[in-house]
Amino acid sequence: MSDKGEKKPDGEGARAEVFTTPNLLKIRASAPGGKTLDEMVVAGTAVIASAAKNYADVANADVDEIAGIAAAMRQTPAKADEFRPELMRVGLNLKGQAATMGYPLVTEVAHSLIDFLDYKIASKGDPTQNERSSLIIREKSFLGWGQFSRET
Repeated sequence: MSDKGEKKPDGEGARAEVFTTPNLLKIRASAPGGKTLDEMVVAGTAVIASAAKNYADVANADVDEIAGIAAAMRQTPAKADEFRPELMRVGLNLKGQAATMGYPLVTEVAHSLIDFLDYKIASKGDPTQNERSSLIIREKSFLGWGQFSRET
C-alpha cells in the first residue's frame, strides 16, 4: 500500500537482492583430512563394484518377489490394482540397481515391466489377462533362473 492507502500493482516498488551462496560441498570435500571430489568418486566406484559382486542374489530375490506378486494378482484379478504399487516399487528398484551394477538385460526387462504397468495403469487394463504379462511373469526363466551375467 502507498502512503495514501492505495494498493500498488504486484512488483511495483519491490526490491530484490541477489547474492551468491558459497559452494559448501567444495569447502567440505577439500577440508583438511577430507577427501577430494576425485577421491570420493573413486571410493564410491569401489563401493558399487563391491556391491555388484553380490547383485545376482539381490536380483534373484527381486524377481522372486515379482513372481509372487504376479501370482497373487492372478489369484485375485479383481484386486490387481492393489498390487500394482508394490510391483512398480520392485520393478523400479530392479531397474535402477541393475543399471548401476552393470546388468543391462535385467535393466531392460525391468524397464519393460515398468512400461507395461504404466500402460496398464493409464488404460485401466487387467495385466493378468495379457500375453505380455505372461512374459514378464516368466521373467526369471527368461533370464536363466539366476544365471545372471554382467555381459548379457
